[in-house]
Amino acid sequence: MKPSWILITLLLSLSLLIASCTTPPVPATSSPTFDDPFAYCAAVGVIDAPDARYRGEQPPAAVVTGLRAALDAPADAPDDFFQQGSVWRCADGQVKACFVGANLPCQEKADPSETPNAGAVAFCQENPNAEVVPAAAAGRATLFAWSCKEGAPVRGEQIAQADAQGFIADFWYLIEPAAAVTATAAPTEAVTATVAPAGAYSPLPADDCAALQTAAESALGVPFTLGEGPFFDYLSQEEGAGCQLTASGTGADFDAPSTVVDALRTAFVGWSEEMQYAADGPTGSNIGLTRADALLLISVQWTPDPAVHCPDDQPISACELTPEQKLYTVVVQAATR
Repeated sequence: MKPSWILITLLLSLSLLIASCTTPPVPATSSPTFDDPFAYCAAVGVIDAPDARYRGEQPPAAVVTGLRAALDAPADAPDDFFQQGSVWRCADGQVKACFVGANLPCQEKADPSETPNAGAVAFCQENPNAEVVPAAAAGRATLFAWSCKEGAPVRGEQIAQADAQGFIADFWYLIEPAAAVTATAAPTEAVTATVAPAGAYSPLPADDCAALQTAAESALGVPFTLGEGPFFDYLSQEEGAGCQLTASGTGADFDAPSTVVDALRTAFVGWSEEMQYAADGPTGSNIGLTRADALLLISVQWTPDPAVHCPDDQPISACELTPEQKLYTVVVQAATR
């Protein structure tokens, strides 16, 4: 008796079911992970910020070391100053890093708009013929210089370039894998320091120094002493002498360092912000401004009251301080070539 087609079909289905139950499952594949930023970027190629595939320290030690070299940081500058303000990404398989400094827009895409924003409009309404609209008003990611004419913003020359990923190229440095001993400024220029002859800078005219003193005192509501002292351009390594304004107090007299810097930047009308001088951290903020051949450096720093014990093995943010226990020093230096 020949088996029926129904029986054959049932037997075939049963054999397939048994085979499916005994066949070993195919292992699921997962994305590789990385502890090394250079291996990660080589594999990823291009990404605006590290994702879950990177599982190493943040920020990587190589990034901190590379930024210290790129910015020619003093040897005694603490690592946590850079650790708290450094970001990195992958560009064409390589590691690029940016130090936030005094509020640099590291994580913002460049703003190519030729139309002024609301901040610039409001600033020009209050300062109808200002020679410079500060970045705090015009937007730190703008690619253009802005000024005011008869109460309206005026677009000036383009002062920055966007890279292939849309970030401001001037702020990002290529970090090399060889212990990140050297770093190059985007896109290709090596960051090097050249020592210029001593005496390249001299103080501003006395009237200009006095005007800076008046503007600083008006902006912060504290007295500044005015004198003359050594001047050092820490980017070009040029030195000389300059006029120097100094104020001191506590956290009860001053806001956060970056806020103090912003107030002085706005007060010094006619000076243009130079982003490469910017540096920022939990205990201090620095910025540089230029006007023709003159350079103005602002430094706002605070230290804990010596009577307060802050643990050496913890970041300063872990030290609980009252405003009165933060001892501030504000220094403004100005000189011309």
